[in-house]
Amino acid sequence: MRLLLLIVPALVCGCKTQVQSEDRRAVTVNVQEQTAAKPLAREAEQAVGELIAGVKASTLAGLQAEYPSQDPGRHALMLATIQDRNYQLKPELHSEGGETSTWGVRVHRASAQPFLNAQAIQAAATRIGSATMGTPQVTAEKNRHAATQIRAGAAPYVDLFVPVTFTHQGGKWAVLRTPQLIGNLTQP
Repeated sequence: MRLLLLIVPALVCGCKTQVQSEDRRAVTVNVQEQTAAKPLAREAEQAVGELIAGVKASTLAGLQAEYPSQDPGRHALMLATIQDRNYQLKPELHSEGGETSTWGVRVHRASAQPFLNAQAIQAAATRIGSATMGTPQVTAEKNRHAATQIRAGAAPYVDLFVPVTFTHQGGKWAVLRTPQLIGNLTQP
């Protein structure tokens, strides 16, 4: 029995085809969409660039929709980080030992950690006159103060590499935007 075999490139459309041997009747075969494991360098850099443009254009409402948080003032703090004049995001192909490479974003951003620790929580409680430190009002004050410090340029800066995951939809590569990714790019 001889079957006609087709060699298919890395990207295959979802379609039906018929395969027929000389001595058998036609058989319908479903071919599912398959994609290459990762995009070409140009496609990856473009997808990461589109992610960066989207993050830099973020609004408070957009952050609230994309990053769920019950922490009062968290989204305003994230927005202050994005709006900081020294905030930088760059596409990067990160290699370790020359063997593996991962696409991601090189991030240079303010770190509000000094304004979010236990002493900062106590100071926030004192500023609003609260005897209880775990209230939403204290959390909101702590985050408001941290955002103010970022806007004033008083926060230290951190540099980090955030790897990304790609998705292929509609014939185009894009970065898979998850709450974790957005948090890593914007949380102080």
